[in-house]
Amino acid sequence: MTHDVLRNLLGLKLDMTGYASLLDNQQVQNITKKAQLHDAGVENMDMEVCNLKKQLSLLRREKGFTNSCTSRIVSYIKGHYKKNRMTQRF
Repeated sequence: MTHDVLRNLLGLKLDMTGYASLLDNQQVQNITKKAQLHDAGVENMDMEVCNLKKQLSLLRREKGFTNSCTSRIVSYIKGHYKKNRMTQRF
């Protein structure tokens, strides 16, 4: 069985070699250009993803800051309200 598998693999290699020799130089260049364009597109997408992650991180920090400020303001208002109620009692 191993002999059959090796023979099939060798046949596949010969078929691939024959196909590669059939391709002319221009087709190889076109395939290379397409691969390079695809790589450039992937790099652009990676950069865009990186930028979006940075923006998301900044928004999370801003939200945390906003929540912190809001809670401080609420605490201040509660304290001010309690102070006013205490002064009204006396």
